[in-house]
Order: sequence, then structure tokens, then C-alpha cells
Amino acid sequence: MYEVSSALNYCHQRRIVHRDIKLENIMMRERGSINRGVIIIDFGLAGNLQRMKEYHLEGTIKYAPPELMSGSNLHADPAFDVWTLGVLMYRLVSGIYPFEG
Repeated sequence: MYEVSSALNYCHQRRIVHRDIKLENIMMRERGSINRGVIIIDFGLAGNLQRMKEYHLEGTIKYAPPELMSGSNLHADPAFDVWTLGVLMYRLVSGIYPFEG
């Protein structure tokens, strides 16, 4: 989780929101690799905060934050990525999703 949140912080410092953080988009490097750790993949839905006006309901519903589901906040927001980190950690620890999608 530390490595994933660190990588996400790197993106947010550069004004990039991933928009689809989920277990399936986290890869582990091969054993014996010089650079050990994890890699975030699939930046297909990612966007630059300066260019994105609204955050449309895309990605995986079970990871979506409540503001997005209710429609109360449709602006691109790094906090949405942070919400998905919490869902990811819950899933890693318990093996199930915290909410039904």
C-alpha cells in the first residue's frame, strides 16, 4: 500500500488523476529484478487536472466514491483516487469489497 500510495502521490503532484485504481491495475515486478516493488498500470482513463472539466462515471463501480455515485461532485479530484486506495486496502485485507457496486 505504501508503494501504491507513493506512486499515486507522484501522479497527483504532477496534476494527474488515475481514475481507475483497482487491484487489477497494480502489478508486481518480477523476482530478482533490480527495481523491486509495484507498478500502477492502465492509465487509459487518467487525465490532467488542468484539462479535465468533469469526472464522468467511468472505471469500476465498486471502487467509485460516493460523491461520484450521487452526482454531487463530478469535478476531477485526486481525492477520488485516495478513496479507491481505501477500497483497495479493504479488499486486500478482507478479500471482499466494502460495498456492493
